[in-house]
Amino acid sequence: YLRHLFKRRTNQSPMQRIIETRLGHARTLLTTTALSADEIAARTGFTDGFYLSKVFKKYTGETLRSCRAALTKGNGAAPPAR
Repeated sequence: YLRHLFKRRTNQSPMQRIIETRLGHARTLLTTTALSADEIAARTGFTDGFYLSKVFKKYTGETLRSCRAALTKGNGAAPPAR
């Protein structure tokens, strides 16, 4: 019943919301740190970097590498490690 109410209110399932939230945090880490995909996966609740990459591509249409490259293209430097 809770899932039904959530979907009616937000037009998405609770799991979709969780995944989108995790991917948003992963995108932030990709563009603000030099952490590896495995480290970002661990911090955002994904099992490993491969699975994060697969889900990221499915939901955003871009790869982890292209997302990170979009930031570094402008200034030619990698983001700082955290």
